[in-house]
Amino acid sequence: MATAPKFRIDVDIHSLLMDSSRQSVKPAAAKGLALPEPVFPQYPEKLADPGPEIAPEKWDWSMSHVYRAIRGCFFPYIRRAVFLCDKDPSGKASH
Repeated sequence: MATAPKFRIDVDIHSLLMDSSRQSVKPAAAKGLALPEPVFPQYPEKLADPGPEIAPEKWDWSMSHVYRAIRGCFFPYIRRAVFLCDKDPSGKASH
């Protein structure tokens, strides 16, 4: 049987990996791209909302707005509580 070579990767890649300390790392070239300007506020019509001091006659939150808020905070809280109850032998969730 033939013996396995000392390394099983390409010779050029091996030499690059083994001797990489001699070469300095070059920073990435700037491409001139930038992040887009953030849209603030996302819902400008909500800025005129009177707030909790004056109760409005009707809230104009759609179900998609409510679901988005619940998905961000309430669902993870419930998921954590359910999984902790499953793993805790006493049956109590430690929050």
